[in-house]
Amino acid sequence: DHAMEIVDETASRQLWRDLRDVRHFAGSDAAVWRIHVKPTDAPAVLKALAALGGQASLDWGGGLIWYAGNAAAAAVRQAAGAGVAVPVRPGLATDPPAHPPQAPGVAALTAAIRRTFDPAGILNPGYMSS
Repeated sequence: DHAMEIVDETASRQLWRDLRDVRHFAGSDAAVWRIHVKPTDAPAVLKALAALGGQASLDWGGGLIWYAGNAAAAAVRQAAGAGVAVPVRPGLATDPPAHPPQAPGVAALTAAIRRTFDPAGILNPGYMSS
């Protein structure tokens, strides 16, 4: 039930740039999330996101989902299932979403790298720490 439109080369290049830059969410006040999933999981994730409200679009054959909505961070991550949901822009109506907690092994490795490159702990203290 969708109309098709044939565009020239210039319009095609602009269309793909706009999709890459997620310009279709630029005028929204909602939080924007980048969600990486297996392409085969995309339909289930889209269904779960639809239940939260907002809008979603697909890229990379379904392996990348862009979601704009004001759902709670935990709800978006739950909707992502086995995928990885990362906030790229907080919404105006919501608190900035926190980064997901790191697994213990990843947290230990991150801490060791931080101690190596920033022994005084002055660069972005607390950023993405668990």
